[in-house]
Amino acid sequence: MADRAKHAFGSSSGIESALASGKIDAFDILFLDGNTDNPKVGWIDKDGNPVIIKAENEVASVDALPESGETGVIYICNKTLYIWDGAQFVVVSESTDLSVLLERMAAVEEQTSTLSNLMAAIEAEVAKKADAEEVKLKLEEIDTKLSEAETRFEEIADELGNASDKFAEIEAKYLLKKYEITNVPEGTLVDYRDKEIRVMCPADAEWVKQQVGATGNANMYYMGFKAYAPEGAVSFKEGDRGVIVDEMFTFDDDFAGTDEFGRNYSICWLALASYDTASDTWSYFGKNSSAEKYIGWTYVVEWYDANGVIIASDMVRINLSNEECHYVIEPYYMAQVTANVKKYVDEQIEEIVDIQVVEF
Repeated sequence: MADRAKHAFGSSSGIESALASGKIDAFDILFLDGNTDNPKVGWIDKDGNPVIIKAENEVASVDALPESGETGVIYICNKTLYIWDGAQFVVVSESTDLSVLLERMAAVEEQTSTLSNLMAAIEAEVAKKADAEEVKLKLEEIDTKLSEAETRFEEIADELGNASDKFAEIEAKYLLKKYEITNVPEGTLVDYRDKEIRVMCPADAEWVKQQVGATGNANMYYMGFKAYAPEGAVSFKEGDRGVIVDEMFTFDDDFAGTDEFGRNYSICWLALASYDTASDTWSYFGKNSSAEKYIGWTYVVEWYDANGVIIASDMVRINLSNEECHYVIEPYYMAQVTANVKKYVDEQIEEIVDIQVVEF
């Protein structure tokens, strides 16, 4: 049986060759002899046999009877009425009385109409069974496709997870990300720019009290800011507001460390919000920022080698933003993943519901 039912256009004489070549198959719909005076419709049944619907109750006026006739056709030859009984022509009437002829034609038409209605009912039942079988097969096909799609989606999810882990490693090792913001409330957006980092905490952020180091304030919420050292650095000096504090630190100190990729870094803890005990409320410092002026810090750092020689320095502005003045551009690779998944789903749906049209 064909994978999908087709709508086929052709001629009555070409049915057998079309079946033999595989252009048409079981349950295909046929439109025959479309450019003639006697077009027909039909289908290929489940056993591969053509079923053709022909116009009935025809009247043919001929000068001489043919060698064989068609059942249901009334032949008029030399004012005599004949019908074909399957083996020979049978005289229906030799009367030239038109009214008698019309009465007999009406009777034959009524009988033929009854038979046609019966055939139509039988064909409708056959079509229902064929349709039910086709629907069942189509549902099974859809279930298979959905199962395959689910499996593929799981594979894509695993691939994305592996790609995400690999990307993080590549980003850290080869893209040389200089800075990183950590320990922020859920829903916080961080926008890394060339010489600026914008941090936007959501208006409904959940704040908790923290104690960071000996100088930390229990009524503050702190975020972490990491500055990654260049290769060869063993110590550093840093400061805020563009001013370096004359104190050397190493990566063994409390406010420094080494990540899983072997990169050394300095870490600062910056206050994001304060807690008011009297009103039992939190206040986010970034709420006072505007597009013209941001609340934040200007961090500076100098990196030194084992000989105490400065090998690099940098300065970055860390700004606190809010929902009115902050925007973040969606990463390109996430947009591509979304587009690829949508394309795959559309292709699977189109393959399931497609109806093929052929000519023979």
